[in-house]
Amino acid sequence: MNMGNGNLLRESAMKLKRWKAAAISPDSRFKQVLVTTITLLLLQAGANAQPASTLSEVRELYQQYTPENFDDGGAVSHYVWKNFVSFFPHATIARTSAIRELEVQANPALADFEVNAGQDTTRFDDYVMSSPFVDGVIVMVGGKVVYEAYPNMQPYDRHLGWSVTKVVVSTALAALEDQGMVEVDAPIEQYLPDLADTEWVGISLRDIVNMSSGIDCQDSDGYQNTETCIYRYEESLGLTAPVNPPQSTLDTLRGMRQHRPAGEKYEYVSADTFVTGLVIETITGRPLWLPPL
Repeated sequence: MNMGNGNLLRESAMKLKRWKAAAISPDSRFKQVLVTTITLLLLQAGANAQPASTLSEVRELYQQYTPENFDDGGAVSHYVWKNFVSFFPHATIARTSAIRELEVQANPALADFEVNAGQDTTRFDDYVMSSPFVDGVIVMVGGKVVYEAYPNMQPYDRHLGWSVTKVVVSTALAALEDQGMVEVDAPIEQYLPDLADTEWVGISLRDIVNMSSGIDCQDSDGYQNTETCIYRYEESLGLTAPVNPPQSTLDTLRGMRQHRPAGEKYEYVSADTFVTGLVIETITGRPLWLPPL
């Protein structure tokens, strides 16, 4: 395992988490979301970006994996992130219509665009194809694919998308709003009575979706700090090593505290997205990954 590259990946990932957690203006937040999305796509790989190709290599990676090290960077992280369904509970989002092929209009200028890679300057395409930190990149402009490459992935890989998937949840809610099925300015307890006697009470769904709920469970408090709210939240989801007394995710949400008025400040709180997903399930009467009847 190349621990040097693993440390670099871990450092880059922590920088990304700090960027997401910073309080910023709406305009700069839009830019940050764009940068975050691109960065997540670029930082999916671990230190050794070559897929395990032999049975012995795969078995060795499985033996090395623990709930504590799966996101530390390195070969283990790289394998887990590309084979997440083999390690964690998951659901497949049902497709309800035919596959729509994206129009491809390759832009050679993007492939030739010069980027800084450390102390060197190189073509964007050369960087993508040679970097151990890139599994796949797709760039779309006006609904058309202008650049696409998967240097360290196979067609059958089911890559973990991390928080990029938050846009799936928010898009689903936007569709329900467009259909007149949800009022985003209503208090959360209108849709989730289980939160009525908690510090979530009175917070509008809009503030929750905008990550300005004021709930004190910021991701930046530390994913690996067992005393933080974000650790206990991920622990309840089975995403990290269990160290605290077992508790359901709903009970974990019910125990969260609000440390500032809703709508006052943007703070990156993954629990806000989870609550949004619960609202969608309540409205549709279906699990989040299934289409409404």
